[in-house]
Amino acid sequence: KRQGSGASPRHRPYPARGIAMAGSAWSAKEQGAVANLLEAWSGRVSQQASQLELVVADALALDADITRFSREAHDLQRDLEDAEARQGVIDAMAQQIWEPQVALGELLDGLEESLQLAP
Repeated sequence: KRQGSGASPRHRPYPARGIAMAGSAWSAKEQGAVANLLEAWSGRVSQQASQLELVVADALALDADITRFSREAHDLQRDLEDAEARQGVIDAMAQQIWEPQVALGELLDGLEESLQLAP
């Protein structure tokens, strides 16, 4: 990250003050004005780059959260499917127990009727 007003003095993307631009018929005043403008732009671009880095860091953090939540949702969906499958097995087992119980109840009712034990 760059801090401060812009590019470092060794890596200036524009000519330094007081150095005549090659092939230029600009006066020293014009060259100074251009240098000031370029310094201002460099500072703004540097500031915007720093802000962009913060926004990108936030976006990456959000992306990581979304990825984690997606993984958790997938895991929950798989757990739900497993629980539904186990419930299906339990329901089938309960039905297998229920049907003979009903048959035994009907048999008992028939026996009580035939023996006239019913009140």
